[in-house]
Order: sequence, then structure tokens, then C-alpha cells
Amino acid sequence: MVRARAVCALIFAVIAASIAPYHVMFIGVWVDYSYCAILRNHEAAFYVLYVVEMFIFRLGPVVVIAVINAFIIRRVTGLARTKRQWMTGAVSR
Repeated sequence: MVRARAVCALIFAVIAASIAPYHVMFIGVWVDYSYCAILRNHEAAFYVLYVVEMFIFRLGPVVVIAVINAFIIRRVTGLARTKRQWMTGAVSR
């Protein structure tokens, strides 16, 4: 339980440290409007960094989980096949 919380906190810290800088650099208060938004001269850089962030923190984990699941399925299938062969006596000991 403690290890899981530590890992979650570490992941959160890494994501926050990588996302926060460009939010701080490119977001400001617009003159004449009094609200906080992406400054017009930084929109292109903000967009590129957001797309990179999306690939790293949203699509990357999905791919990693899919690969891990494929390995798990392969291993479980192999174990089930071996057990079936063992139960029928087809495997020589």
C-alpha cells in the first residue's frame, strides 16, 4: 500500500514537473480582458508541447499496458496448454 502510494506520488511529480513549466511560461493575463489564458505569441509552442505531452502521458501508457497484457496472455496460454498436456499424460516426465 505504501509502495503504491509512493509510486503514484512519483508519477504525479514527474508529470507535474514536465507539464507545469510551459503552462507557467505561456499563460498570462490578457491586457484589457482581465483573464488568464495562453498568450497569443506563444500559441504555437504551447500547441506543440501539448501534443508531445499527450503522446507521452496519454498514449504511451496505453501502449505499454497493451504490450504487458499481450505478454501476460501469451504466458497464461502457455501455462494452460502445458497443464492440459500434463493432465492428459502427453508430457513425458
